[in-house]
Amino acid sequence: YYKLGNYLQAKSFYLKSLAQASPAEIAQLRFGLAEAQEASLESEAAIKQYLLAAELYTLDRPMFVKSLLRAAKLYEDQDNFKEALKIYLRINQSEPLSPESGYIQERIEWIRQNIKTDKARNK
Repeated sequence: YYKLGNYLQAKSFYLKSLAQASPAEIAQLRFGLAEAQEASLESEAAIKQYLLAAELYTLDRPMFVKSLLRAAKLYEDQDNFKEALKIYLRINQSEPLSPESGYIQERIEWIRQNIKTDKARNK
């Protein structure tokens, strides 16, 4: 449904699937639900699902990073740079050698240089 652009059906599918999923499937379903919510412009709901997916992807480090990057981008889209910075710092601390580390460092530096937040200036 998601690939066809039917986000309402995709969300319904993911929600129904979550109710019956095995623990091994839940993280991927949450990530899919988050993508459908993001495509439906439901940013807050998508952020919540990406963060939940990241918590469940602790053993799959690339998906952990991908989930958190999606949440951080949505925070930036909302001009919530304080929360985006927290996520980028979390990724940088837990996965400093990830392939995305250069991008993450760029975002951290940009936020610190361009956005006036107490945390951005003090770190």
